[in-house]
Amino acid sequence: MFLKDIRRILSVRLYEMLSTMDIPVYNVLPTDVDNPFIYVGVIVTTDYANKCEFIIEGTVDIEMHTGANGWNGSMEQLYEYLFEMKALLQYEKGSVITLGTSHEMNLWKIVADTGITVYDPINRLMSSTVTYEFKIVQKIGYEDRVKEDGGVVEAISCIPIQLR
Repeated sequence: MFLKDIRRILSVRLYEMLSTMDIPVYNVLPTDVDNPFIYVGVIVTTDYANKCEFIIEGTVDIEMHTGANGWNGSMEQLYEYLFEMKALLQYEKGSVITLGTSHEMNLWKIVADTGITVYDPINRLMSSTVTYEFKIVQKIGYEDRVKEDGGVVEAISCIPIQLR
């Protein structure tokens, strides 16, 4: 598995990590949910490679919304959801996201946090966005790299399987 699959895998793993909360978690932004929910938002990435590793750097937005009908509960409860969401995604937990046997997450940190923003005070519609920055490295062998680039490895006995 190469890093072209990482966006999908990262989205699924974040969904799994957050699904232990008391509010629903979605990978696709819903439009008709009445209750508070969390949305694993846009994952923006930059991919690059050298002879022995593929690297992907990017950001992912994790959003919390109060739902279509607004929020009737306390602000304290909303902040508890927000704090629980961030606690589930702490670096210690984020750094061990299972992405594959040869993948390593080198960076996972919060780069932006809007807090709870009220965008419709009459209907009590609120949202929060926490943006995480990440860097994932996949170590590969030279043979894998040549094949991924569309090349043909001719003298396989002369080419080291792993470069470290």
